[in-house]
Amino acid sequence: MSLKAKYYVYRNLHTNSFSIKYKGIVIERPTAIKLINVDFKVSENGRLRVLKEKRKNVHATLAASEYKILKINKITDKYEEVYYNPYKTKFFILKRNNKKIIKEDEVICLNNKIYIKKV
Repeated sequence: MSLKAKYYVYRNLHTNSFSIKYKGIVIERPTAIKLINVDFKVSENGRLRVLKEKRKNVHATLAASEYKILKINKITDKYEEVYYNPYKTKFFILKRNNKKIIKEDEVICLNNKIYIKKV
């Protein structure tokens, strides 16, 4: 399903938006974005460092082959929220049932939350 990722997206706590990295450089900080062919990645070493130091660091990303900036401020009911918190989970999960999420064809990031299409 996923092609080689070009873009890495993470939640930026300083700007209250998402940051998009390309070749190691932040290229955009949108509040709404659509990602295509997405791998949900959590660095276990980074997560353990957060638990040990009680200090946040970038260790969870969405690796996508494509992206598109969106001009929306609300999500439709066709989507459901994905959740990650290093103190509570080891990976990204569906908020409603704690199902582990690894890959998705399409992801929407909006208002500091992540959504996937409902099955």
